[in-house]
Amino acid sequence: MQWSTHCNVEDTRWILRERGIPLIGTDPRTFACAVPADLLQHRMRILITSFLEDLLSWTSFDILWAQRYAVESMCRMLYTLKTGEVTSKRAALE
Repeated sequence: MQWSTHCNVEDTRWILRERGIPLIGTDPRTFACAVPADLLQHRMRILITSFLEDLLSWTSFDILWAQRYAVESMCRMLYTLKTGEVTSKRAALE
């Protein structure tokens, strides 16, 4: 087994703490640290700069879902960059 930090990133931790719904057990706010808005915004600045290049390294815009994924993801990143919060794809598109 290998330790992975793949999901241990600012936006995922923010979602866990701020939008997590416990089905059983402890509320995530009791164990997950708050993620400041400026930290989320900093991460989005980094992600936005290479997002399309990274995406096109493993898929192509000839595939329709890749086009939708790119637009939705960029909208979410821009929303987070502007507000310091994470939202759903639908809300970001609106």
